[in-house]
Amino acid sequence: MPFRDGGYLNRPEFAHYDAEGKEWIIEGYGVDPDIVIDNDPYEEYIGKDAQLEKAIEVIMDELIKNPVEKAPVPPFPDKSK
Repeated sequence: MPFRDGGYLNRPEFAHYDAEGKEWIIEGYGVDPDIVIDNDPYEEYIGKDAQLEKAIEVIMDELIKNPVEKAPVPPFPDKSK
């Protein structure tokens, strides 16, 4: 399906079986999370995102356990030549 700007839209037209032929491979199932956090709808409505807060907490803990060492600043180039 071409667009006016030269781009295209590709849509799925066929469904596929898995390698064993036991079930259909269908879009819509993502990756299982490492940490399961449920957002409370009311808390999310007032601006509190439990998933985001937990992600920041985990990242901050990882940064404390494994600090990132910055590379030293290289010497300035000699442009007098």
